[in-house]
Amino acid sequence: LLESNPEAQRDLLEFRHTLEGSCAFYAAQRATELDRQRLREAFAALQDCYSRSGKVTRAEEGVADASFHLAIAEASHNAVLLHTIRGLFDLLKRNVVTNIGGMYAQRDETRDMLIDQHRALYEAIIEGRAEDARQLSNRHIDYVQEVLAEVQQQAQRMARAQRRGSASITKP
Repeated sequence: LLESNPEAQRDLLEFRHTLEGSCAFYAAQRATELDRQRLREAFAALQDCYSRSGKVTRAEEGVADASFHLAIAEASHNAVLLHTIRGLFDLLKRNVVTNIGGMYAQRDETRDMLIDQHRALYEAIIEGRAEDARQLSNRHIDYVQEVLAEVQQQAQRMARAQRRGSASITKP
């Protein structure tokens, strides 16, 4: 559904924007030392994927990215947020895989931007900067939405160009 339906993809990103910003805010306020250790491990796994660029599959990167966001939800100590994120974990993984495929092809700087965004979010949570964590989480999802909107616009332009091209071929 998400791969073939841009509206469903947009809806999930809007949902993530709402949920993950709150998770990041509460994680920064409430994370225990054990939570911070789990965040460090999830962030390290994500960084490992980024450092093995070209040697890691999108699926592996999707799992690492989604696991990082799940660790944030766990650190929020909000049972409803956590239950919701856990319930959507598989959907979240697929969404990340779908998103990065289109995003990496659209903008050369995407990988570096995602690395920087995840690092800033991680640091804000570890340092207990709740409002910064919320804002950084929101900016991260905003960036994803922006790039994916460009991908969708590019696909629409290509489809129109192909239709025009095939229409002129069939005319005598």
